Amino acid sequence: MLNMELDRFKPAYYEKLEGIGTDRIIDMVEKMNAEARAEGKELVLLCYEDVRVPGDWCHRTVFAEWWAEQTGELIEELYDPSEPKVKKPAAKKESKEPVKKVVETRKEEPGYEQLSLFGLAGI
Repeated sequence: MLNMELDRFKPAYYEKLEGIGTDRIIDMVEKMNAEARAEGKELVLLCYEDVRVPGDWCHRTVFAEWWAEQTGELIEELYDPSEPKVKKPAAKKESKEPVKKVVETRKEEPGYEQLSLFGLAGI
């Protein structure tokens, strides 16, 4: 989840989307969908947040809500048979030792391409 409460994030995100322009975003999504279908693929909006946990949200779910308001089309969640990933509260440490950051490298899988809506908008 983002480091902002939903009631603060949503208006700011809607403002960003509206700054790009509803028609422009709809055209970009339709273009990406047509390109995916031409390659025998499906367009999927995704992120790593598990929004099946009550109260969790992400930018993708906010975009899906905005999309439904603009187009009347619903973006459904893909079925995930695994157990929801409930986040455990972080334990407080008394130690003043520096925190080591773990950097994950992502292995690209053939046949998938990650695109950014904002990158395509030239923002």
